[in-house]
Amino acid sequence: RHAFTFPELMVASSIFLLLVGGMISSELFGLRLYEITRTKLGAVFQARAIMNALNADIHSAATVQAGQGDLTSFTAAAPSTAQQGTAIQLVPAGAPLTFVRYYWNAADKTLRRTTDALSGTVIADGLTNSVVFTVENFAGTVLSNAANNAVIGVNLQFDLSKNAINQLQLKVAQRGG
Repeated sequence: RHAFTFPELMVASSIFLLLVGGMISSELFGLRLYEITRTKLGAVFQARAIMNALNADIHSAATVQAGQGDLTSFTAAAPSTAQQGTAIQLVPAGAPLTFVRYYWNAADKTLRRTTDALSGTVIADGLTNSVVFTVENFAGTVLSNAANNAVIGVNLQFDLSKNAINQLQLKVAQRGG
């Protein structure tokens, strides 16, 4: 006898189907894990790009002011009030007539950057907080007046339905001034 009996064939087929089912479910699990990881890595890459841009601009600024602003206007926080707001305006060292402004756009909940008050580049989207920028002392207390060696605080809170990260906090010490 060289042939399999029907029960032997059924047992072998069942084992083979269990192995194939296990391999397919392992493949599907791997694909799901890949998608989750890819999304998170994309969010980390975007967060790093935001941090690098803010770091470079703040480090090169001679003057940093926090306050309220949008594409076309900026109002610095008044003296003796909390130095915080929806926007930050940076004046680079050696170029007193130019500026870089980061501002929270309430209409579409984005953080934007402008250098000419004509167009704003989207830096981050899906933000849920309006107080994005603070001027702080070394201990993290929001200042009420301009001070030397202030630390610029950036707090971006994201809508999780649009982003893979919940919050990005950045503290940058000014170097250029």
